[in-house]
Amino acid sequence: ADEAHEIIKDKYGDKRLNKLTKETSTIVMPSDLETNKDIIRSKRFLMFSRRLREQRVLFISLFGKKFIEENYISYDFNHCQDDAHPGFFETRINEKYRDVALENMKDLIENKPKSVIDFEEVFNTVGFGCEDKRPYLDSYIHLTSETNFTEPGVYFSEKTWKPIVNLQPFIMMNYSNALPYLKELGYKTFSPFIDETYDTILDSSERASKIYEEIMRLNNLPIEEIHEWYNSIKPILLHNRDILMKNHGNVMMDIECKYIESLKLYVNNTYKTPNLI
Repeated sequence: ADEAHEIIKDKYGDKRLNKLTKETSTIVMPSDLETNKDIIRSKRFLMFSRRLREQRVLFISLFGKKFIEENYISYDFNHCQDDAHPGFFETRINEKYRDVALENMKDLIENKPKSVIDFEEVFNTVGFGCEDKRPYLDSYIHLTSETNFTEPGVYFSEKTWKPIVNLQPFIMMNYSNALPYLKELGYKTFSPFIDETYDTILDSSERASKIYEEIMRLNNLPIEEIHEWYNSIKPILLHNRDILMKNHGNVMMDIECKYIESLKLYVNNTYKTPNLI
């Protein structure tokens, strides 16, 4: 939110230059939605993958080359330590999809080891300072691959907030029950058009399977139907952006302090030890 505020108020781009291109950083503005409301975008999905964590390798392998070429999916297998072998998929996806994921991974490593969206040298990018609205304006649904997937604990990094700032709906690739935490903060999600029951599944391999199936279902819809739905949810997208844009500066500091106080009470009451924290 702080970066978005800086980009918006920096009218002439003197301060918020893109670290890689030296162009002015940009984010999607509400006026962009009106200007582009009748333009069918070329891609259904957008997924950034700088660091190839295990779950990102899994989903990229499940997608395969054809899906990747039809959407905006970034990755660089030259920076990946995982080999194309059956053991990688043994516990990460249910048996139904293991063979196709393995064959796709072999194909990608051999024939498409790198996929670029905006910046060729993806490892020179960082979480902030490399904002370009164009991929967001040419795709509909963000595949938000968060830091955690199998490890216990819901975690929201800049990967969650970027699609919200840039007015995109999302499918949350996170630990289970991430969406209720977003709703607790005032955000709205995208059921029933997106089947969000995937978020309730504790088992990570089954959750991955459900997410993959939902992405494939949406991918098979006519892009005109997705476009019409996108235009219909603009009030939700604007609401989410407004919530986020208010949560900057001392606002988040106050929220975090209240959370730490509640955590302190929980620990002290649970262990019956005054002032343990």
